[in-house]
Amino acid sequence: MLVGILLAVLLPATSQPASATNVYLCMGYDSCAKAGYSHAGYKTAGSKMWWQMYSGHNCTNYAAYRMVQAGYSSKRPWTGSGNATNWGVAMKSITNKTPVVGAVAWWKANSPGVGSAGHVAYVERVVSPTEIIISEDSWGGDFSWRRITTASNRWPTGFIHFLDLPLTNTTAPSINGTLQVGQTLAANYGRWANSPTAYAAQWFADGAPIAGATKSTYVVTPDVRTKKLTLQVTATRPGYKTTTATSAATAAVAFGQFEAVKPPEITGLPEVDEVLSVDPGTWAPAPSASTVQWLADGKEIAGATGWELPVAQEQIDAQLSARVTAKVYGYRLVTTTTAPTAKVLAGVIEVEQPAKLTGKPTLGTTLKATPGTYSPADATAVHTWLRNGVVVGTGPSYTLGAADLGKVVSLRTDLSRAKYRATREEVALAAPVTVKPTTKVATVGKRKRAVVKVKVSAPGAPPINGLVRIRVGAKLQEVRLVNGWVRVVFTSVPVGTRKVQVRFLDTGPYLTSGRATTVKVLK
Repeated sequence: MLVGILLAVLLPATSQPASATNVYLCMGYDSCAKAGYSHAGYKTAGSKMWWQMYSGHNCTNYAAYRMVQAGYSSKRPWTGSGNATNWGVAMKSITNKTPVVGAVAWWKANSPGVGSAGHVAYVERVVSPTEIIISEDSWGGDFSWRRITTASNRWPTGFIHFLDLPLTNTTAPSINGTLQVGQTLAANYGRWANSPTAYAAQWFADGAPIAGATKSTYVVTPDVRTKKLTLQVTATRPGYKTTTATSAATAAVAFGQFEAVKPPEITGLPEVDEVLSVDPGTWAPAPSASTVQWLADGKEIAGATGWELPVAQEQIDAQLSARVTAKVYGYRLVTTTTAPTAKVLAGVIEVEQPAKLTGKPTLGTTLKATPGTYSPADATAVHTWLRNGVVVGTGPSYTLGAADLGKVVSLRTDLSRAKYRATREEVALAAPVTVKPTTKVATVGKRKRAVVKVKVSAPGAPPINGLVRIRVGAKLQEVRLVNGWVRVVFTSVPVGTRKVQVRFLDTGPYLTSGRATTVKVLK
């Protein structure tokens, strides 16, 4: 008997209890279609016998129709009984307990809710390993969709995998990025039908899987240089047959390219008997080895392949540079040359006897420079005079003027000679420049009064405005000069000849000075 019998009472979904684990979602071709549950065209195709099953409302004819519709052979794949109970027996090689979309759910005879002919249905969805949604037709019944869980006693005996619905790759995976050692490639998973929920990647080199390369990105390693890469993508979705697709092979992977994080450079003084060093720089990735060759005016220095170079006499006037080569497996050799040094000098001019500065730090004094002795002896000495560090003159001598008062004057000697590094020395006066002023006093005696006139001046100096202390007898006043002079009147001075003492008290560039005289006070 080519039938399957479902004994369950077919009730509308609205009549099922909320806690039911065997729930009818719809019933009848039109009602199901209206509710969004397709009959896949069986309403009209069911009049035909599929796989030699009875046509019309019949679970086996419906299941056979769905298999043929999905692309399976229109000829039944086994001989013998077509009853539903025999399907899983006849096709035991492809029957297991795993629900997959597109598989045939199978119940053997006399399973709970199933008659002696068994039952088959089409798996529409796999909600989880413990919950499925099926569509089915029934001998003596009607078309329906049903939700079943393992918690019910209606779970299928098994699932027959004639033609599980696969996750179809519609656009092949591809590899994006630069095919070069050290570069990061990105996987393009391609496009898929039936909306996979997860993807797994495996990168290959010349057809062999690359160990550990199972992420969506891959940093190209040196061991795959010159090889062609492919990307294998495995798409999964619960309830669907896992599908794998592979990208087209790339071109051969090229050598990597170093990136200079910090270029090589030379440190040290380019002078005879000095030692220069070359910093090999910083590269990404870090080189496995680096070599150096020193150059003089662009030509190789024989045997100069160490990271330090003692500067020799024969390199005087030459510009030195270093050619650094870095290498690591899988990357192209990178060779770079440092910036050249200044021309190599014979050395530094040595001061054997420093220059001397003679003269006192007094206004009007002419200071003189006495050259020192140097090596080499023919070094040129240029004398420069400075006031508080600012240039005020050049030559072998300098006369101190008013602008120098209170300032420190020094002598700077710059030494130069071809092929030698310039040298500078400096010597300063022991103290700031000062001047000794002259104090003049004039007195006039009057009735019980004394008039004292004071003038303080210094040749070459500006007017002096310092403080003056004046004593007439026992009387004392301290006053400030205005433009170098002051007039002071003392009153209530005892009659007679009185001593007058004047003392210029200012500090700084003006030295103190004094004067003593007398004044005759009248009655």
